[in-house]
Amino acid sequence: MKIANPIYDVVFKYLMENTEIAKDILSVILGVTIVSLELQSQEFTETTVGGVQIFRLDFKAVIRTKSGELKTVLIEIQKAKNGFKIGRFQTYLGFNYMKSHIILTENEKTQDDRYPIIAIYFLGFRLKNVKIPVLKVERQYVNAISKRKLNVKEDFVEKLSHDLYAIQIPRLKMQVRTELEQMLDVFNQNKYKTANNHVLEYMGSTQDPRIARVVKHLGRAIVSNPDLLHAMVMEDFMEAEAERERRANEQREQRLEAAEKGKMEAEKGKMEAEKGKIEAEKGKMEAEKGKIEAEKGKIEAEKELKRLKEQLEKLQLQLQDKNNTPSV
Repeated sequence: MKIANPIYDVVFKYLMENTEIAKDILSVILGVTIVSLELQSQEFTETTVGGVQIFRLDFKAVIRTKSGELKTVLIEIQKAKNGFKIGRFQTYLGFNYMKSHIILTENEKTQDDRYPIIAIYFLGFRLKNVKIPVLKVERQYVNAISKRKLNVKEDFVEKLSHDLYAIQIPRLKMQVRTELEQMLDVFNQNKYKTANNHVLEYMGSTQDPRIARVVKHLGRAIVSNPDLLHAMVMEDFMEAEAERERRANEQREQRLEAAEKGKMEAEKGKMEAEKGKIEAEKGKMEAEKGKIEAEKGKIEAEKELKRLKEQLEKLQLQLQDKNNTPSV
């Protein structure tokens, strides 16, 4: 079945704006039951200096944990097709940490509350050191002294740290075995790619009704949503422009780096020349010092010679006087 390619931001947005489908996808990724899901905010693809493109969605969700506890969380989804600068991800995450939510207490008083954050990253590129398709990084409470894991939860910690999921789309496997792999299979570019990058030829299982809903929704986009197809073309154009800008910036940085390197080499040569000049002056001074020492030695030798001559003359006079004294 032909489906719109969800690696495109416009298609991903179209898919996740359907709350029921978003609930299905997120439930499988997180491995929890999502009781309710509310789209909070969204930010379309942003092309920044250097060609960084990120699409972001925020959901407020009530989830039922494995222990049966109901918990309200913020689910932040960020999606990037190409390599990135980590600062963009940090900035968006920081926005959510700054958000507050007004709730009504039992005493009908409002209070400022903040929810724990779960971050999910859909990556259209490979991370360098993580070779698996889906990475989960979760918090653990550990006694730093005894190194023992603590089976506790603390509101202070929950709201100042977050779990993280990183989905590397290029690392999705050809063979699917788990529920999570089946759900993410609709993103598999290597497996279902066609001559048209906007369309995938999905041939996976649709026995799971949740996956069937996702596939049907993406299939419907091709036949009933021409604006979406046009938006994909525009996204290709923007991506090409971003890549062109990235390359231009890279070449400009290389030229600046080469110029700076040349400047540094020139400065280094100048410093070496100055150093050589100083060494020459030092050698000249050493030579002058040697000359002065030689002159000093000559003067000392002449003084000593004069002293010896005077002493010899004195002895000769004494000897002459002795020889001229008449004997009795």
